Amino acid sequence: MTENNTLLRYDVDQYLDSDSLERWDGTPPGISARCLYHRAHEASVRGDIGQDFIALRANPAHSLLTFAVCDGVGASFLGHLAAAFLGTRLADWLANPDRRLATAGHELWYQLRHWTQEGQLHVQNASLPPNLPPLLSAVLDEKKRYGSETVFCAGRIAISPHRTLPTLWLCWMGNVRARIFAPNNTEIPIHPTRIGPPAPRDLWDDHNRWSTTAGPKGSLNIWLVPPHLSIDRIVIYSDGLHAVPEHRLIELLDQPDPLRQAILTLQSRSDSDDIALLEIRAISPTAAPALPIAATIRQPLATLDTRRRDDPLPAPPTGPSPHPQPAIYPPGSTVPATTLILAIAISLLIIAAILVAVKLPSP
Repeated sequence: MTENNTLLRYDVDQYLDSDSLERWDGTPPGISARCLYHRAHEASVRGDIGQDFIALRANPAHSLLTFAVCDGVGASFLGHLAAAFLGTRLADWLANPDRRLATAGHELWYQLRHWTQEGQLHVQNASLPPNLPPLLSAVLDEKKRYGSETVFCAGRIAISPHRTLPTLWLCWMGNVRARIFAPNNTEIPIHPTRIGPPAPRDLWDDHNRWSTTAGPKGSLNIWLVPPHLSIDRIVIYSDGLHAVPEHRLIELLDQPDPLRQAILTLQSRSDSDDIALLEIRAISPTAAPALPIAATIRQPLATLDTRRRDDPLPAPPTGPSPHPQPAIYPPGSTVPATTLILAIAISLLIIAAILVAVKLPSP
């Protein structure tokens, strides 16, 4: 897994099952990526293909990395077809450096609907294994009309020379989970915007998914990480690792032997599921120290102040103002002497004018 390439597909077609994280050397400078893929016990014993899929695409010229982790739905027709199809297209679509993240969510919602025609054609062209029992063949034919489905979590991370902190954008449907950590290993809360019909409260509910026939089913979650947050690590994993306590999973990422033992223990169980794990780390040469997680803004992204918290305040304008403002003297301040003299002189002139008017004879 050391080939330096702009696109990496990571599934059982390309690599054997692994019980350790393997680094990809194709990432842009300042970004690292490690992957782990292991089929479920039953699939491994029978020699079946796994349902999980990982795709990475690098754009070194723009210090940009896009990624997708998908988990095909087993109850659909050959869920790995939808996982591989959608994962590759998400990584490609997000790799456009000119894509505007402010509108990317609604554009992606359209794309998820648009990809159905190509996706279902991909499913219809899939051939079934030979010598299947007639009943099983009939069931699979019915599933083929229903289509192939997948849950996913995808996104892009970029390091810009004009910013001290990386830019991270995430999107997901279903129970492929994402967790984000600051440099002090504190987890950053995720507060996404949802696109589409009302959905369950659980952000990782697997009723939200993508289908080759229906497109997006449920709602799409998107999140542009607030620009003042310092990001060190992004961890994305499928439900094959949900049995591992969340705090323990993060500890295992830096402990190769305990991680290997945990994977082997999970996959020795008859009810095990495929495992796909992606870890991305971002190191900016000019990274600012992390802010406390309490500084996370919880209001909608549209209302956020886009200026980073470590940005200096704008300098006051120099030269005369085109719109002079009247001077204001708060209580306790000293009025300039010239202003005071002018005010007294005006008052004396007004008094003199009144006296003259009083002494003038009537006509």
